[in-house]
Amino acid sequence: MNKVFKYTTIFTLGVLIIFFALVVSSKIPHSAIEENLKESAEFYKTKAGVYRIKNKKIYSYIHYYADTRKLNIMNYIDSEKPIESTLWAKYYQVIKKDTNTDFIDAVENHRDPNVNYLRYWNGCMLFLRPLLTIFNMEQIYLLNKILLSMLSLVLLVVLFKKSKKLAFIFLLALILVSSWYVTFCIEYSVMFYVMIITSMIAMQIDSNKKNKSKDEVDEKLSMLFLITGIVTTFFDFLTTELLTIFVPLLFILIIRKEQGRLDRLKDTIKFVAKVCILWFIGYVGMWIAKWILSSLILHINAFEYVKDNVLLRINGLQGLSSHEVLYGNVVKKNFFAIPILDIIKENFYKWEVKLAIIVVIIILLILINWKELKNKKFLLIIAFIGITPYIRYLILANHSIRHAMFTFRDQIITIMCFLYIIIDCLNYKLLLKKIKLKKSLKATKS
Repeated sequence: MNKVFKYTTIFTLGVLIIFFALVVSSKIPHSAIEENLKESAEFYKTKAGVYRIKNKKIYSYIHYYADTRKLNIMNYIDSEKPIESTLWAKYYQVIKKDTNTDFIDAVENHRDPNVNYLRYWNGCMLFLRPLLTIFNMEQIYLLNKILLSMLSLVLLVVLFKKSKKLAFIFLLALILVSSWYVTFCIEYSVMFYVMIITSMIAMQIDSNKKNKSKDEVDEKLSMLFLITGIVTTFFDFLTTELLTIFVPLLFILIIRKEQGRLDRLKDTIKFVAKVCILWFIGYVGMWIAKWILSSLILHINAFEYVKDNVLLRINGLQGLSSHEVLYGNVVKKNFFAIPILDIIKENFYKWEVKLAIIVVIIILLILINWKELKNKKFLLIIAFIGITPYIRYLILANHSIRHAMFTFRDQIITIMCFLYIIIDCLNYKLLLKKIKLKKSLKATKS
């Protein structure tokens, strides 16, 4: 009961603190950001809402669409009514027009807002509004590239000190999903910031010798993941939210395994289940908190505003011919958004056969040492974590098929799990042991 009260208190304080910070940022007067909004509008005149960098490949699409919508909302935030205008998140839109065009039109022609984005927290305004008092968006993008690259490098250095193998796996996963494109827009970047910061805090908690017991460490990690779930919803536009829970969790589990600190299987499963549930409570609870606060403060039924959009994101067809087409293609579209798989699909004759052969070879490689492995059950936990992106794609099928240009990067989790299992199963020491055993058996027979 004490833990329930503690988690409830953390959640409530988290919501109130973040909401208060967002309202404070909305107190910045429009005049303080007006000039940089105009300069930003000039920048977007040369960019499309979905900006294609490399040969129209889906993995290189930059989603300025969401960034200009955020700016469009900030253009209408009333510093005299920061709470109401923050909750309503009103902006100007012309149906079937590009969001960049809408934002440019709104800034240059002083249009009145005609729609709202009430269903999201639009948390990026918390740092974008202060930044816009100094910089325009082109400059903010440059700062973002520098900062996110530096933080990524710091995380890799921290990982390298703890586990060279894990650092290699994470780096390769980042490369395979062409993560450098993430730095080009704010919408993509925020979940990477949360993932990196959560990972570094989690590893610090896990290795802190001041903690009195293993239970104390796990309790602190549980609270961290609850807070991470809250922060994820606050900042995210449904991009790659799973990275904020499963990448830090994989780091903790694999480092503990390599350092010989992993719990018994039953306790490990309990720990994984607990932190995932708390993250999910923070994540879903934060959505609901926005709608409850909006209902109470704005005197509306916010749930009616968001109901249709929620149902649409789950299984709405939106131009597709049937649910069979939707569910039959959503995983495929995200899977082949990974550049190396896109190359196989586009450039090899009968690629399905070749891909099937590769999969069979990989399975055989995994089975080489499977019987001798002592950590088979741990690898099954890793494998389950690896399939979570595909569960997400199926649950939010409409959203995942329409926005595969960024949702596909949740497969960083899958790639990390897959590489870890492969490397673990291809343990060269076990292979040498097998070879020596076979030679000794032959020698005995002769």
